[in-house]
Amino acid sequence: MGTVLLFASSHGKGMQTAWDEVTDRQGDLNVQWKSGAQFQDLKDMLRASDDHADHVIIHGGHNNLLDKSGNVISHPGRIVKMAVSVLHVARHQFPDSKIHFSALYPRRDTENWQSEKYMVKARYINTKIAAECKKRGWGFMSHQTLWFSNRTAWPGYLLKDGLHLNRRGKEKVVREVLEAISL
Repeated sequence: MGTVLLFASSHGKGMQTAWDEVTDRQGDLNVQWKSGAQFQDLKDMLRASDDHADHVIIHGGHNNLLDKSGNVISHPGRIVKMAVSVLHVARHQFPDSKIHFSALYPRRDTENWQSEKYMVKARYINTKIAAECKKRGWGFMSHQTLWFSNRTAWPGYLLKDGLHLNRRGKEKVVREVLEAISL
């Protein structure tokens, strides 16, 4: 049976509970999360970890998609480079683990997140990160079932804040993670 480390922004909150409810593998998931975490925070979390796992999952980048003024970033290529950089840190820190990236999923917490501009960039970023993962032998979890259309998230999976997954959404992600890592 494999063990899993999940490094995440606030999207990691509650994932341990969802994991325990969906699986009989209690204790096989260790979630390390930080509210508001950006890619640099995830790198720091990875470097500080002395845990061991069969699978390491990076679930972040959502907080990198808006600039300081709250506008959707204009250079999605930078986000791709930052994500790949985090994955390299994960590979270095966990050389014997399978490395995975958990895709950005849609949000609807502000006007910016509802814009087609955001959705197009999020899909572009996911496509590029998926290609980088494939090239390097890393796993990529697309979470396509969370996308209702190109413009929004499936409403049944988000909390009222439009940003974080509700219990149903977290359980959906856990099932997709289990499928992707074949546990």
